[in-house]
Amino acid sequence: MAFIEFLKQNVEAIGWVATSLFTVSFFVKTELSLLRAQMLAAGLWMTYGLLIDKRPVIVANALVAAGSIYKQVLLFSRDGRKRIVS
Repeated sequence: MAFIEFLKQNVEAIGWVATSLFTVSFFVKTELSLLRAQMLAAGLWMTYGLLIDKRPVIVANALVAAGSIYKQVLLFSRDGRKRIVS
């Protein structure tokens, strides 16, 4: 329960960290890094959405996370290597 209280007390910080991770995703060089940054940011945004009780934030980022996971599975099933994002 202490962790939940910590999250509730730091809601705004969670939103800022999610924003930072999302921004970082624009500067990564490989597709895998891009997908992982998107997935982590979406996970934080979902946590943020749960804490502020906003379903659109939760659903939108659940879709982003699911898409990112799906793309990672495809990437590894196709060739298993990191590609440069242009």
